[in-house]
Amino acid sequence: IAHHVLILFPTGDYISHQVRTWVKQYRASETSTIPAMERLIEWLPLHLARQQRTTVVDGDFRLDNLVFHPEKPEVLAVLDWELSTLGDPLADVAYSCLAHYLPSSFPVLRGFNDCDLTQLGIPAAEEYFRMYCLQMGLPPTENWNFYMAFSFFRVAAILQGVYKISVAGRGGLRL
Repeated sequence: IAHHVLILFPTGDYISHQVRTWVKQYRASETSTIPAMERLIEWLPLHLARQQRTTVVDGDFRLDNLVFHPEKPEVLAVLDWELSTLGDPLADVAYSCLAHYLPSSFPVLRGFNDCDLTQLGIPAAEEYFRMYCLQMGLPPTENWNFYMAFSFFRVAAILQGVYKISVAGRGGLRL
């Protein structure tokens, strides 16, 4: 039986806590120095986004964790809640936009930057972000680049952990 724990953060501390946590995770699985990761580790804490709202965040919010109605453009369920907590909803929005920048051939987290989004009925990342802010009554953040940079850093840290485990001969993990 899986037990899930909801971790609560003081209002507004979610982003800084997440940055510290993922830097720590990355350092624990680091196998060599990667200059781009070092630059992000320096840049992220200096450019923290100011949290505008606290909501339940999924932590792994993406299209392939959604169950859609078979006939209407409607989400019936959100799956994969083991990373959920209270935090900044824009972190989930940015994480779900990663697929916009990754190719469909990306081995772990398949993207659709090489697909026709209009044909798929998927809005561009910028439009998706604007739609979310409008629906939630939030002014669009001026620090959207932070959220995207953090999302990419987080995925890179996860993949580094998977790599370290595979090098040690203990198999791999699912993202």
